[in-house]
Amino acid sequence: RWRIYQQLERSLEGTKVQWGFGEPEIDQIKQLFCYTNHVLLAATFTVSLLHTLFSFLAMKNDIMYWRKRDSMMGLSASQIV
Repeated sequence: RWRIYQQLERSLEGTKVQWGFGEPEIDQIKQLFCYTNHVLLAATFTVSLLHTLFSFLAMKNDIMYWRKRDSMMGLSASQIV
C-alpha cells in the first residue's frame, strides 16, 4: 500500500496545479485507491463504463429516429414530449 500511496502522491501533484485541487481532495483520492477493495473499484468502473456506453447508444438511436421522420403524422402528443 505504501508504494501505491507514494506513486499516487507523485502523479497527483500535477492535478493540484492543473485542476486546482486542494490538499483535502488529493488525500481523498489517495485514500480511495489505497484503502478501497480493488474488486469493488473494478466493478464500479465497469458498471460506470457500461452505463455511459448504453446512454450514448440510446442518444444515438433517438437522434437517428428523429432524423428519419419527415412528418409528425402518426405521433401522439405524449410521444413528442
